[in-house]
Amino acid sequence: MKIYDISRPLNDETAVYKNNENMIFEIPSKSEMKTNFHIGTHVDAPYHMQENGKKMVEMDLKLYYGPSTVYDLTELEDAINRSDLEKLELQPDDIVLFKTRNSYDDAWNPKFVYLAPDAARYLAEIGVRSVALDAMSIERNTEDHETHHILFDAGIGLIEDVRLADVPAGRYTLSALPLAMTEAEASPTRAILIEE
Repeated sequence: MKIYDISRPLNDETAVYKNNENMIFEIPSKSEMKTNFHIGTHVDAPYHMQENGKKMVEMDLKLYYGPSTVYDLTELEDAINRSDLEKLELQPDDIVLFKTRNSYDDAWNPKFVYLAPDAARYLAEIGVRSVALDAMSIERNTEDHETHHILFDAGIGLIEDVRLADVPAGRYTLSALPLAMTEAEASPTRAILIEE
């Protein structure tokens, strides 16, 4: 068995989305951390975008654990579109992870590869369990957050900022369980892929 740690390490230099504040660590005899939950590898709950959406503690944990497939899309320069996904053998109830050129960025890159709304609709049609992307957000420069809404409305789990640079395309078991925070719209996760 081989385990790939696909989590971004957290420290006060961890890359942050747009103008968000970086983490603040205080380490006397007990460590303390002040941070936005959307930093580093994390999972989003519908409450992030929907006023009456589920909060993190209400999410079904099977969204973040189970059979998964890493797809290599490193040739893409901009968006992951439906036409890109139609070439793949996506399976219902699978957790899909998209490896793009983002996995090789350690700093904030405003031109990151993202998931286009038509691709999100296609994932909903297929019935995937969850989707993970190697970017700080699943979408880029949108005001209505259409991709988030499509995925949340379809009950698809969302995992952001996974690190896949050293992970070959193929089949794995994913574990990316969130913390049980009752009022949170997101949670950090220690995401791993297990190769049997």
